[in-house]
Amino acid sequence: GKETPPVAILLSDPNSSLAPEVAIAMGGWALFTKPFQIKSLYYSVEDAVFSRKAGYRKRLDERIELTSKVNIKLADSPRVISTFSSNISFGGFFVALTDNYPEQNDIIEFKLMFSSLESLEGKGKVAWVRKDAKVGEQTGCGIQFTEGREKYVQFLVPIINETRTRQIETVSFKVEDVNDILAQSVRAA
Repeated sequence: GKETPPVAILLSDPNSSLAPEVAIAMGGWALFTKPFQIKSLYYSVEDAVFSRKAGYRKRLDERIELTSKVNIKLADSPRVISTFSSNISFGGFFVALTDNYPEQNDIIEFKLMFSSLESLEGKGKVAWVRKDAKVGEQTGCGIQFTEGREKYVQFLVPIINETRTRQIETVSFKVEDVNDILAQSVRAA
């Protein structure tokens, strides 16, 4: 079969000059800055091992189920549309819409609000539009980050890592033995 690339989980010193976006761009699976919770590292290793068995997907475009409020504004309109995003990746996010659809390739301004303290503003391009949804799908559009992707990646690394860890915890693997899972990951690599 086709060989999967090795998974790199990086641990860095708080004073390290290694930027998260560089680590991810180089193919890192996760980046933890010391001090970190051993449980988070455990889940990240476990996640990497099981994902490899299922077939490794490039992390950059991997979508994370994460609902957040979002305001979007078309470049040529003063109107701000308030709605929500149900998933995000380092490359962009999904915007739920029921009308006032933008056109593909339109440039929009956005503000993603993850909490009262965490928000991300910027510009994006409409990658695709879905006006007719199949069962289980949502109408809306995909927004691709356009300028300064590093800024988005740097902001999203901790949010996406934390969300991935929570999602894996809810799948509730039995946490038996860290050494066993680490041994598996070494064998898998």
